[in-house]
Amino acid sequence: MKTNMAGHPIKWLWNMKKINTPLSTSYYLDGFHASIKAFEIPKSISAIAYFDGDLYFDEEEIEITKSFLAYNVDKNFSYPDKIANKIFHLATKIRFKKDYNQSKLHNMTPLELINFLQKELKTFIEINGYMSYRGSVQMADILQEKAYNLIILKAAMNNKIDQLESYLETLSEPNNNSIVIEERKSALKSAIDFPNFSSEQKNQCIDYHIKQFNWMSYHWFIGKSLQREEVAKRFMELSKNAASELKNIIKEQKAQEEKQKQIFKELNFDNKNIKLIKQYQNWIFLRTYVKDSINLSAYNLLPILYEIGQKVGISGELMPFLVKEEIYNIGKEDIKSLKEKILDRQKGFSISVTGGKFNWETGNLIQNDISKSTSSDKFIKGQIAFKGVVKGTVKIVNNPSQQIKVEKGDILITSMTTPDLLPAMEKAAAFVTDEGGITCHAAIMAREMHKPCVIGTKNATKILKDGDLVEVDAEKGIVRKLPRT
Repeated sequence: MKTNMAGHPIKWLWNMKKINTPLSTSYYLDGFHASIKAFEIPKSISAIAYFDGDLYFDEEEIEITKSFLAYNVDKNFSYPDKIANKIFHLATKIRFKKDYNQSKLHNMTPLELINFLQKELKTFIEINGYMSYRGSVQMADILQEKAYNLIILKAAMNNKIDQLESYLETLSEPNNNSIVIEERKSALKSAIDFPNFSSEQKNQCIDYHIKQFNWMSYHWFIGKSLQREEVAKRFMELSKNAASELKNIIKEQKAQEEKQKQIFKELNFDNKNIKLIKQYQNWIFLRTYVKDSINLSAYNLLPILYEIGQKVGISGELMPFLVKEEIYNIGKEDIKSLKEKILDRQKGFSISVTGGKFNWETGNLIQNDISKSTSSDKFIKGQIAFKGVVKGTVKIVNNPSQQIKVEKGDILITSMTTPDLLPAMEKAAAFVTDEGGITCHAAIMAREMHKPCVIGTKNATKILKDGDLVEVDAEKGIVRKLPRT
């Protein structure tokens, strides 16, 4: 019987629907080891399962990991800042990494390329140590509980309890711009005068944008590069209101800062109180920033992977469908056999990591151990990104190729939105996501398009199905299933 870190039988708990690849999942075990060092804890989550898009963790291990972190936070008030600084240092290293010399890669032998890949993967593995339920999500949850208790207490002490909802909403804003906001601001700056630029200037703007943000269309080594025509079209559309929108973003950010300062004053926050709130806001940001940094790190490795594939006769975009051991030993296995494995895995694949081992699995091996969702079958709860109420037909989109089924007025349900889902978002009447915070891509686009949006439901893609009729109540943060008449 497979057991968790506490020696108890594993009880799989569904967490989200997630795009993944055999290559990225084969580094799960390395991520476990990295997280022990990253968060300075005695043990990390040791059980994880990925079944054709569904991601599971052991229920008890999530709570144990959270307890480890909570103990460290209680013991040392500066512990969250210490870990945050590690993440920022590593993310900066990833973000400003120089491009590989393509000529140098081309002249390497397959063995030299594999050795180089193993060396470069160290950063990717290190940033994986901070991922989601291995630490970043729990850290944010721990600090949220502490921050909320403080805000509630202070509001009551100062006879301001009637303003509690407003206080909680304002003080739960991240204290850094997300990658999506940075991309948006950069696109707006380029779009302001784009229609009046010469052909050469337009090409320079497009080249710069693709170089800086192409990686955002990739997840776990797979994706689709930004197309020049699409970028140009987007700039032309943005140019109509680019200047005013850019001013509004900056204006709203400054207004938010002033509003927070006013709350600190109204509730008599001392320096220690303010530091706790800042820690909480920092980790709201880091939850998404860690994931973005992992995707960027994976994207940075693609030139090496593609070159290995070219040397052995496998298309670069197919390389992520091999696991790390297959790539490391690629010269020892029949290429035809590897191609057959790739074709099979493209149809769907399942793995689990238990007992310190990586295993190829099938979904029915864990069905009896899966915890049932605690959410109601009739409604799903999440965070409000943009208010409004709308009814429509569910269309679940788990990857960009599925967005063709979204029609005008449908409700877009996805694990998370990315820039390459914009065509579907323009048609949809509302968005609902499993993941995300108030600075995620879905939230930003919902505010821009003025479409109701509920984010961070954790399980919308699991409970809902294509064709379901739902009401998205983004006034209360609820998605209700409705009967078909």
